[in-house]
Amino acid sequence: MFIPPSFVMQFTIPFALAALSHMAAARPCAAHSSSAVESSSAPSASRTSSATQAAATKANKASSAANATTTDGPVGYASLNGGTTGGQGGTTTTVSELPAFTEAIKADDPMVVYVSGTISGSEQIHVAGDKSILGLDSDSGIEGVGLYIKDVSNVIVRNLKLSKVKSDAGDAIGIQASTNVWIDHNDFSSDLDHGKDYYDGLCDVTHAADYVTISNNYFHDHYKASLVGHSDDNGDEDKGYLHVTYANNYWSNINSRQPVCT
Repeated sequence: MFIPPSFVMQFTIPFALAALSHMAAARPCAAHSSSAVESSSAPSASRTSSATQAAATKANKASSAANATTTDGPVGYASLNGGTTGGQGGTTTTVSELPAFTEAIKADDPMVVYVSGTISGSEQIHVAGDKSILGLDSDSGIEGVGLYIKDVSNVIVRNLKLSKVKSDAGDAIGIQASTNVWIDHNDFSSDLDHGKDYYDGLCDVTHAADYVTISNNYFHDHYKASLVGHSDDNGDEDKGYLHVTYANNYWSNINSRQPVCT
């Protein structure tokens, strides 16, 4: 996935409390967010031309399947606490239909699940621990189906186009009370043709989730992109958790919950 220099952002979030203030990142960036962030090692760069940004946006629309393996690892917090390996060492399966996909990602045993083509639906599916969910190629995706990563550990989601998950199915990826989760080289989107509550988040990290890395993703055409910590009133649960790294993500045409210039 090509990331133009002016949109490369890397920062880590060592949350002590859940917070709904503003994200901070290297300039330039746009819009506002409702999550707090402490900037870390964010490279500075000048603005690229409109033509360059347009070309980069087009280039980012495809997932970067060529960069995915089952053996490389994340940067940032997901590399700590024992690391994040997903289904490495378990069985491998390739799925192209919703029932087989659901069965695979809910299985108790470690598994590498390759998605072939686009799997469509309208529901939320709980992802079991020790799973790698990988797009088989640049055409692989999940449409309308929310991935719910709750009360588990060691999950990887890479190289998928995740799109148009309506609010009834939750977030495109919702991470709650889970540890060691790596979200990498995905294309997240919906549209801005409906109200802001028609879809929910693209990738939200809440309820004391910990050791999470969100890297090399393309977030675009959406109202509420990526939330960390859902309420200022949730400090008792979140205190000491919500260690999240955002690295080298690209944000375009997002209304809220993204990095903001300060």
